[in-house]
Amino acid sequence: MDARKANRQLVSWGVCAAVWAVGALLSLPGLFNSSSTTQNSNRLVCAEQYDPTSADEWRLATRIIRHALGFLIPLAIMLLCYGVTVRRLLRVRGGFQRQRAMRVIVAVVVAFLLCWTPYHVAVMADSFFRTKIVPYRCPARTAVDQAMFATQSLGLLHSCVNPVLYAFVGEKFRRRLQQFMRKAGVLERASVTRASRSSLSSEITSTVM
Repeated sequence: MDARKANRQLVSWGVCAAVWAVGALLSLPGLFNSSSTTQNSNRLVCAEQYDPTSADEWRLATRIIRHALGFLIPLAIMLLCYGVTVRRLLRVRGGFQRQRAMRVIVAVVVAFLLCWTPYHVAVMADSFFRTKIVPYRCPARTAVDQAMFATQSLGLLHSCVNPVLYAFVGEKFRRRLQQFMRKAGVLERASVTRASRSSLSSEITSTVM
């Protein structure tokens, strides 16, 4: 059992390292092609700048890779893994624990879809304009630019939403967090503070009475 557990941990670390490596590779085009210009209004504008002769092709290629590796493949893996988990949960008796686990799964998938789907739709619409699949219209182009800016912030918000979901919905995560806080002495101090406030409130109440 110990060897199997060690192998699982090794595989988990390997998968995490691979995900981080792929993420770093996907960031390289934007890193090496980034530029900043100052407009007449003294406003600094940061953007990706490619070779004018092949800018549309490079931008389209990088976006297809980002759509695939940053949204479609993670979503497919998520649905597959969580689908297997849900199937096993349905075989297990124990209503409360099963419902709690189901809530975690649904919350994580819904958060991923709500945060990242609008951004990828906006980027796809922008790609259609750049490749002239959709005729260029100034109002629609402006709307897409605004949508990309807003939905990018929504997508980045997903990194903040996930820990909150696991903290408030996941029982195991909450238990581990409480254990860590106890070891760090934070939970004891908070408990002492609450107890002192409670005793002070009781003393004030008894004095008033």
